[in-house]
Amino acid sequence: MEERDEDILRNRILSASPNLDDLGNKYGITKERTRQLEARIIKRLRDYVKKDIKDFDRLRT
Repeated sequence: MEERDEDILRNRILSASPNLDDLGNKYGITKERTRQLEARIIKRLRDYVKKDIKDFDRLRT
């Protein structure tokens, strides 16, 4: 995982702050791009877990 992705994961998903604008400014990207990266990270994590946990889709509901 790229350093930027780790930082977004740590600061957006695992904590209450900073917001999309703060992270976008830190990396010189728009808040929309930050949101896209966040969505990509979540998808990658979900895909990773899905491979290793039987019946993962049933756990999400």
